[in-house]
Amino acid sequence: MRISTSEVFNQQTQAIDDLAAQQMQYGQQLSTGKQLNLPSDAPAEIGQDLLVRASQAYDQTVNSTLTTAQSQLSTLDGALSGLTSVLQSVRQIAVQGASETLSSSQRNDLATQVDNLLQQAIGIGNTQVGGVYVFAGTKQGGAPFQAVGSPVSSVTFTGNQQTVDQIFVNGQSYTVGVSAQQTFNLSSTDGSPDVFQTLINLRDALTGPTTIDKSAAQLNVAGSVISSATGISSAAFATPITADSTGNDSFQINGVTVTVNQATATVGSVLASINAVSGTTGVVATFDYKQERLILNSSSGQPFTVTDVASAGATGAAGDFVKAMGLAPQGSVGTELSTQIGDVDHVMNAMLTGRAAVGATLQALASVQTDNSATIVQNTQTISQIEDANVAAASTQFAQVQAALQAAYGTTTRLEQHTLFDYVQ
Repeated sequence: MRISTSEVFNQQTQAIDDLAAQQMQYGQQLSTGKQLNLPSDAPAEIGQDLLVRASQAYDQTVNSTLTTAQSQLSTLDGALSGLTSVLQSVRQIAVQGASETLSSSQRNDLATQVDNLLQQAIGIGNTQVGGVYVFAGTKQGGAPFQAVGSPVSSVTFTGNQQTVDQIFVNGQSYTVGVSAQQTFNLSSTDGSPDVFQTLINLRDALTGPTTIDKSAAQLNVAGSVISSATGISSAAFATPITADSTGNDSFQINGVTVTVNQATATVGSVLASINAVSGTTGVVATFDYKQERLILNSSSGQPFTVTDVASAGATGAAGDFVKAMGLAPQGSVGTELSTQIGDVDHVMNAMLTGRAAVGATLQALASVQTDNSATIVQNTQTISQIEDANVAAASTQFAQVQAALQAAYGTTTRLEQHTLFDYVQ
């Protein structure tokens, strides 16, 4: 076997290079705390590490989305909580105002409180999160609710009925927000007044000189429409009207009898019959075709009575026109305000349904975020197991390689002092 001097040195140099590379690798592990710094450090594990990191990046994005959505929903829930307080206060005022013992001055004071609560409701409607009006839907172009008149006679809406945002997490869709219709009963399909109109009506009822007897609830069957030409015996009416033995319905307003034929009378002809004697009764009849309610109005502000009576020549029980129309036996300020209480309850129930949806979404997102955070922790632990260095082992290996490298340097130095002839002697 022939061994050259250059081959000896080459082998020794290669050994030194290998040791130096190992020392650098262990030194880098100690300085970074990572055993996986380059793909070449552990080719078999780098693929798994990249997959876990990709999953981690996605989960962190989802976590950020969930945090933003929950923040938005929490602000929205706070606004709905404020609206709940407003409507509860309004209801208490309506109950208080319905007392027949209150003076006009006392009712005016209550009306002022309602007007202040109306301003608060408008402010809640214009709630923003990060510059976005949460009740404007997707039509963002300024405050969606604007008061008209002073005192406010109406409130206009410039947004739309779409929800602000929708997020998708793990294939599941979550609605982040509620529409103006859900919150304020705006443009309700059943024709009932929205929150703002309800407060305006209550304020005006407390201050106005008129006395009204109004149907306590909508008269139509859900999905049907009542018009001037609708017969009073039509199936469009939710409560059927029962005639007396003559086939007529008779009722008295302030002692004046009004008789309508059960089979042929329409909403329009009933109004005409009531208004024909308004000079005597002091009561004028109208029909709110949007809210589907019959309204009897005493412009003098004086109370009036409305009762079912038997028609001339009838035997047995009287017809139930007044009852079926949801009218109170007496038209007074108290009666009118009692009807307003029902309207307040209606808009509050609609709003609470929307608020319940917000609360349910908040809970669902919190549960999803809890699971997502657990996944992030698990992925973090997996990444740590793949990438993090065992400092104690790396320190020991670094010291061992360093000692071996120093020995190699010493050996190489001594080898450089000899020639090949020294080895063959």
